[in-house]
Amino acid sequence: MDEKEESPSRAFSAFGYAAKIAVLVILTEALIMLFLWYLQVPGGLISAAIDTSLLSLILIPTIYAWVYRPLSKEVALRHEAGLKLEEANAKINEYARSLEGKIEEKVRELKSTYAQYKVLLETSNDMIIVADSTRRIIFWNRVAETSFGYSREEAIGRDIVMIVPEMYREAHLKGFAEFMATGAMKSGGLREVEGLRKDGTLFPVELSLSSYSVGDNVFVTAILRDITERKKTEAQINDQLERLTALRNIDTAITASMDLRLTLNVILDQMAATLKADAADILLFNKDTTRLEFHAGKGFRTNALRETRLKVGEGHAGRAAFDGKLLCIRDLRASGDGFANAPLFKDEGFVSYCAIPLVSKGALKGVLEVFSRSERTPPPDYYDFMEALALQAAIAIDNAALFNDLYKANMELSMAYETTIEGWSSALDLRDKETEGHSQRVTGMTARIARAMGLPDAEIVHIRRGALLHDIGKMGIPDAILLKPGPLDPEEMEIMKKHPAYAYGLLHNIDYLRPALDIPYCHHEKWDGSGYPRGLKGADIPLSARIFTLVDIWDALHSDRPYRKAWDDERIRVHLKSLSGKELDPKVVEVFFKMEW
Repeated sequence: MDEKEESPSRAFSAFGYAAKIAVLVILTEALIMLFLWYLQVPGGLISAAIDTSLLSLILIPTIYAWVYRPLSKEVALRHEAGLKLEEANAKINEYARSLEGKIEEKVRELKSTYAQYKVLLETSNDMIIVADSTRRIIFWNRVAETSFGYSREEAIGRDIVMIVPEMYREAHLKGFAEFMATGAMKSGGLREVEGLRKDGTLFPVELSLSSYSVGDNVFVTAILRDITERKKTEAQINDQLERLTALRNIDTAITASMDLRLTLNVILDQMAATLKADAADILLFNKDTTRLEFHAGKGFRTNALRETRLKVGEGHAGRAAFDGKLLCIRDLRASGDGFANAPLFKDEGFVSYCAIPLVSKGALKGVLEVFSRSERTPPPDYYDFMEALALQAAIAIDNAALFNDLYKANMELSMAYETTIEGWSSALDLRDKETEGHSQRVTGMTARIARAMGLPDAEIVHIRRGALLHDIGKMGIPDAILLKPGPLDPEEMEIMKKHPAYAYGLLHNIDYLRPALDIPYCHHEKWDGSGYPRGLKGADIPLSARIFTLVDIWDALHSDRPYRKAWDDERIRVHLKSLSGKELDPKVVEVFFKMEW
């Protein structure tokens, strides 16, 4: 502290302390002088002593200012510094004791945490392995011991590559080297790999990698989970899914096509894919010959089985059909029946065999045969699935037979319908004295134009029927009017105009002819609305009727009538063009003239 900065009280205290010293000095000297007087010392000496005392009084302030005051200030500062140092040492000691307590607490916490983590690592259901930057194993938990077969003592310190299968080691070493060079861990999350046991066997594992550093040391942690059971379950699920998919595909084939050969080939394809069969065939039971006959096959090297014709009870397939149950032979070579060594069959090289009868609604439909060129031990549900396939095949065969019978009956009925309609049409031609073949000609031309205008085949069927029956309503017209050689009077014409309504009344209640009504009911309607019976106009007139109207005019003008001769083609064409947009649909006229007749 600077002298100018001293407080007055402190300066006063220092001066008082110096005054006390001066008084003490004066008193001392007075006692000395008294003592000298008592000893009768000469006056000169006493005078000198007094002078000395006075000199001391004069020198004391100077001594205080130049000597004592600086010395006392330094002593005070050193004293103050000592107090502060003691105080600081006390605080440091107190902090050190507090810090020591905290360190001890943290050490206890770390020991507890380490113990917990150690328990966690040791009791984990996963394999946990830690390796250093040289790939040496430094941690190997209990599950790693039981999974890989190496004890902790055997594993610690060894290269982690010992658990990597030979086929993956090069990639592993390359990846580890890249990591150490770049610090980039290419773990890619969870990966499915294979682990190598001490006994040399492989097993599937799920791997997760991570890394951490302690100072300059880098460590890699591998967490592995044995997924053997999961893989087995996945395989079983995939097998079940494949089989369900196969059954669904077969169902789709059965419902989408009634072609029996195509359906049976789909069944054989699905069987080969799901049952891992080398070859399979289907023998159908022929009710007429009472024989099992080859109908479809897949996977055969020769044609040895294509001529198969077995009686029920004959051969392996015949026995399965006769017994009505699955027949399997694990080793055909040891069966003693010579089946595998038959001259036409030995080149196939089949070892195992199964046959299952195809039965639907209690009736034998055939036999399904499955061949393998190696001895196999199928899984438990193998035969259940084979029976499911056999049932599907039997249903397909039964459905195909029903469809064929139904198709045959339907064709016969359809032919009967068409024959009946054609018979009616011929009768109408005869009654109306039309030119022979009129109905057949207009029907063919109308169908051609309809197809050219893009109408579907299903609709053209009804157009043909309608064209054949276009004048069926004339059955209700009296012969006197229908067969009158000359022109009709207005009253007779009104009666004649009723024949489209009569046609509607005749055909409307016949379900399969109702879609054919457009031509019989509307073929006298005209594009400009001047036709009958309803006066329809333009697109309101059914397209089939618009087409037929043109064709009917064409054929009528081409034919001789009692009151006129047939027209030539050019005259008819000119006439039809004149009717375009009036009586006839212009679009129909346009299409008609683009076609060759």
